[in-house]
Amino acid sequence: MKTLILVPMMYSQEDLKGILDRVPQDFQKESDEYWSYIEERLNKIEPSVNSIYMVCSEENIDPRAAQIISSLQAKGAEVHRLEDKALAGEARAWYLMAQDIGGLIEGEFLEEVNRELGDALRRMLDSSLGNMDVGVVFFEPTCRLFLGDDLRVIRMSPFDPRDYLTRYLVLRRISSE
Repeated sequence: MKTLILVPMMYSQEDLKGILDRVPQDFQKESDEYWSYIEERLNKIEPSVNSIYMVCSEENIDPRAAQIISSLQAKGAEVHRLEDKALAGEARAWYLMAQDIGGLIEGEFLEEVNRELGDALRRMLDSSLGNMDVGVVFFEPTCRLFLGDDLRVIRMSPFDPRDYLTRYLVLRRISSE
């Protein structure tokens, strides 16, 4: 059975500046904790990882994430990227828009883009990941990936980066009222 490890990307300083107009004071501590956890876990299975899948914008990738990806590549893992590079950004935009209007409904547009992302990732997996292979998916944390039941899926993160962002989006909304 194929094994897929899902790693939501922690936001970088540049991401947070773009979304929140500032970097929260606790960012460095939280980011260090996050990437240390990921690095420690992936180091234990590094030789088993055959493929890396990038389902995120690589413009503002955190330097620690880039280091982890490079380390996996050095051990022989092949990197695969989405053909439609705007898709993950579109999911982020729909998520942020839903948060701006109160976060009550993420809406059918976000669901649709998440289905498209899942389908695109599934095509990449089907063409590149063998039956007993292990792949790691680094993905935009605002995305929800639907992949089917024929994969062993492990979500790896000490906390959800989306929760970290949402906390500061809510604080920003409260302070502006």
